[in-house]
Amino acid sequence: MTSPSRSRAQQLLDFAIPFLGVGAGAVTVVLFRDPGALIPHSPYWPWLFAVGALGAFAMVLALGLEDDWGEDDEVHPAERWRAAVLAYIAGVVASVTFVVSVALIHRLEAAV
Repeated sequence: MTSPSRSRAQQLLDFAIPFLGVGAGAVTVVLFRDPGALIPHSPYWPWLFAVGALGAFAMVLALGLEDDWGEDDEVHPAERWRAAVLAYIAGVVASVTFVVSVALIHRLEAAV
């Protein structure tokens, strides 16, 4: 149930923090690796799969935060920043892992 001290906008902001953090982390990795990859080219399935996977990862983080923050009447701004930084770091780690695994697969396929 919604507590009276938290507005709907604050609840949506709390819910959006992981999505913004994970997305920013992924964009950071892509900008360092290949900036042209931010513009999707045909076929679109790999690009959509990557966006969907990051969105699902952010949803897991958001549901975990919402579960914890739903019990509080007010969320301290430092908690929001901490959540945003952790989501950013998680997005960077997930994206780097993806890039490294794809590079390893390409290297193994080239060796065969």
